[in-house]
Amino acid sequence: MPERTLMEHMIETVTMELVLTVETTEFVGGLGVLVDPPLEVPSRFSPFAETVWVRRPDGSKESFAARFVLEDLQRTTGCPHQAVLFLPASAAEKVPVGSQVFVPEGTLQWLRGGDEGPPLPELSPAA
Repeated sequence: MPERTLMEHMIETVTMELVLTVETTEFVGGLGVLVDPPLEVPSRFSPFAETVWVRRPDGSKESFAARFVLEDLQRTTGCPHQAVLFLPASAAEKVPVGSQVFVPEGTLQWLRGGDEGPPLPELSPAA
C-alpha cells in the first residue's frame, strides 16, 4: 500500500476551511510568494507557520508550508489589523489567480477572533 502524502492525511483527519481565494501573487525576495488579498485579523495576532493546501482552478491540489505575518507592506486597505500569507518561493508558478487556500478549521476560527489557538509561533523566517 503506498504511503499517503501529508495533504492526503490532512484532508482525511483535519477539517480544512477556505481562508482566501487568490487575487494576485508577487514574489518578494527573501520572503517568498506574497498571496493577496490580505486577511483581517484580531489585534492579538502574532506571526505563525501553518501547512495549507491549495486547490487550483483546474481542480488539482497541493500542500505548502505557509507563513502568516502582520501586514507591513505600506498598503492602505482601511483595516487596522491585517495579516498576509507567504508561500515558499517554489510556489510561484504553482498558485495561479483563482486558486483557493485552505487552513485547518481551528486556524480559521483563530484568525477570525476565536479563542482557540493560535498555532505554534513561527520558529524561523525560512521562505
